[in-house]
Amino acid sequence: MADLDQLLGYGAIGLSLALAIVAFRLLRSEQKLRGSRPSMLAAIYAFMGVSLLLAAAGVFAQVKRTQSEANRTQSAEPWWRPGAWTADDFSAVLKATRAKIAGGLALVESTTGEMGMPIAFASEQCKIYFAMTKPPAEIDVSVEVTEFAVVTAFGRAPHISFGRICLKKDRTYGAVLSVKMMKGSAPFVAEAYELR
Repeated sequence: MADLDQLLGYGAIGLSLALAIVAFRLLRSEQKLRGSRPSMLAAIYAFMGVSLLLAAAGVFAQVKRTQSEANRTQSAEPWWRPGAWTADDFSAVLKATRAKIAGGLALVESTTGEMGMPIAFASEQCKIYFAMTKPPAEIDVSVEVTEFAVVTAFGRAPHISFGRICLKKDRTYGAVLSVKMMKGSAPFVAEAYELR
């Protein structure tokens, strides 16, 4: 029975398996008797039916939980949409990503294509940057700054990179956000937003 105790740690599916094992043991012990007891057999079959219903409910609940977690991750981070993207998918994900990363901030620089994007700074200014391409293409993003700037990367995946660049007090300088296609060929966008 120690094994049955461990099965309970797996939730409804483990409980239903434990009940099925108990039903099997009851049937086996009933078969050892000389005469069959119809009322006992009916009770065992009812017990087995309940354990099968519980197993089905456990599987259904697990599938729903997995779907819910996938939807929550996708809505929290729209750039994690699975599979290959169409042009419309890329536009929708780009719009959702802009809203998530830079919602309400003023766009100050933007570019597409394989080149560096200069980003100008005033003293003590911070900007949010992101670059994204359409999967399965992959990009590499680098930020070139002097020792007077601090770059903090918030997220990076093969098709997206985003973070913050801040300039220290009493300095004015620019940074260069460079994007290179590493795999495939697809459109990409690089943008910088001013933090208020």
